[in-house]
Amino acid sequence: MKLSSLLGALALSSASAWAEGIRGLFLYKDVTKSDTNAIRTSGYNTVLLFRFVPQSSGDILYTASNTPGSGDVMVATNGAYSGGDALAAKVRSLKDGGAIKRVEIAFDATRLEGLTANTNGASYLRFKANLAALKNAWNVDAVHYWEDYDGAYRPVLRFANIARDVGLKISGMGFQIERVSTIWEDLQEDVNKGRPADNLLFDRIYVKCFNDSATVYPTSFAHRLKMDTVPVLWTNHNGKMYNTSPDQARKKFTDWKKDQQYIRGGAFWRDSDIETYGPSYQAYGQVLREVFP
Repeated sequence: MKLSSLLGALALSSASAWAEGIRGLFLYKDVTKSDTNAIRTSGYNTVLLFRFVPQSSGDILYTASNTPGSGDVMVATNGAYSGGDALAAKVRSLKDGGAIKRVEIAFDATRLEGLTANTNGASYLRFKANLAALKNAWNVDAVHYWEDYDGAYRPVLRFANIARDVGLKISGMGFQIERVSTIWEDLQEDVNKGRPADNLLFDRIYVKCFNDSATVYPTSFAHRLKMDTVPVLWTNHNGKMYNTSPDQARKKFTDWKKDQQYIRGGAFWRDSDIETYGPSYQAYGQVLREVFP
């Protein structure tokens, strides 16, 4: 990391833009089939909608067919929203009541490299217009770059610039501490430099703390990046070894928060498993309210 990057990170990250703790939930199933009323009222203030796939044309596909009875939906095409009024109303309703303050849409990094290669290309410009249309239709606040493979840096930067141009924040998903120096520190330097702490473009790093990343310590990310860091735990999932009960989550989040000041929230993966295996949105949300009020 360059000295200027280190000094910039120290200055920019000394305070969080959020007055309250970050309490997140990943929405993996078709959002029209989710219990959004329970999600709104169980303590979460951030939701991250998953399964968005940019097409080679620049159009945006919501792959909701993972949920029984649902089909994939092209939610933005040719620079206009195309997902239908019912889907837009459902997503916008997540903010009803004011508890949920931030809606993010997550993109898989593997599908962005080719699309962002030519910043003057028709597909790149169409994707930017489509993202702007989706932002406005759904009242979206941020995009999420789900990076869990050894990809290049330039697509991340180009994606962040698209987010900036359409008025969105960008968050990342960390899963290898080695990637901090090759992606996330550089992104801080390139897009946050000169910005006040309450208006960073790249303003959060979520850290995947389950499955193949079970040995990842979010405190390491927080120490290196000195920015809002949000460890992500998997809820109950059919007896898998990386299951996390509410009590187990409470202990992990509490220990991480005590160890590193930049652990400013927690999040759970994912809504579909809470609805299938329990115990409830309320049980997991209560953990986040207690640890990150």
